[in-house]
Amino acid sequence: MNKPTKTPIMLSAIMSPGAGQFLQRRWIAGSIYLTAFLLCMIVLLVEIIRPMVANIIISIDFAAHVSDQPLVQYRVIHILAWFGLALAVYLAGLLDTWTAYTRQCREWSRQHSRLGEIPKGY
Repeated sequence: MNKPTKTPIMLSAIMSPGAGQFLQRRWIAGSIYLTAFLLCMIVLLVEIIRPMVANIIISIDFAAHVSDQPLVQYRVIHILAWFGLALAVYLAGLLDTWTAYTRQCREWSRQHSRLGEIPKGY
């Protein structure tokens, strides 16, 4: 067993939640975090883009003197809620990757201390 690296933590922090778990060969956890994060981000984008497109259509109709509907308002509470949930999933995935990394380090340290080797960096 090689000494664990911090690469999975960096992947989870930079790319997306679940990437680090995939590198650690924890397929189910990686799938759950990636799916949950992507779902939150998709719903967040829909909450932002749908009123924007509706307002553009209303503005075009108004310019053509076809409609006089009021502009659609953003639901800020929904946007903040989905953003908060996405952030929570992101942080949970990062914490999960870090916890698995520390567990792997302890395991690696135990294996090498039983063999009579002194692990470097500990």
